[in-house]
Amino acid sequence: MSSTDCTMVVVVDDEPDIAREIAEGLAADGFQTMVAASAEQVLALLDRDGGRIAVVVTDLRMPGMDGLGLIRLLRDPAHGLAAPEIVMMSGHASDAEKRAARMAGALAVLNKPFAWDDLARAVDQGLDLARARRAALSVRDASRDPAPG
Repeated sequence: MSSTDCTMVVVVDDEPDIAREIAEGLAADGFQTMVAASAEQVLALLDRDGGRIAVVVTDLRMPGMDGLGLIRLLRDPAHGLAAPEIVMMSGHASDAEKRAARMAGALAVLNKPFAWDDLARAVDQGLDLARARRAALSVRDASRDPAPG
């Protein structure tokens, strides 16, 4: 799979209407989107179709695994360069939680309600970063493979 296949944005929020509204807004701006109802569903999507998923937009506070737990899991070195970029959003995050999200590897932390341009800019930046990392991974893997012949 090439880095150009890395185009999908997954929006996860335990409030389905919010997740759907964000995904539809991003789709109207030209992004390819999917909605997940939980962090666990994001992980299942990544297992099934991780090569296409470039950015995960996650709420902080969700039942089960929260957004911070998801960020930490996705930033585990075992996921390597193919891990998606993460944009965290929250209506109730403390300064300590925002700092923890950034330290765990969130590309951006947005307060709800956020300016739409801020979200679109963070997602666009995440797509660029994910594609660049995956292109570097492809080049590195290609240099390890012996030439056919």
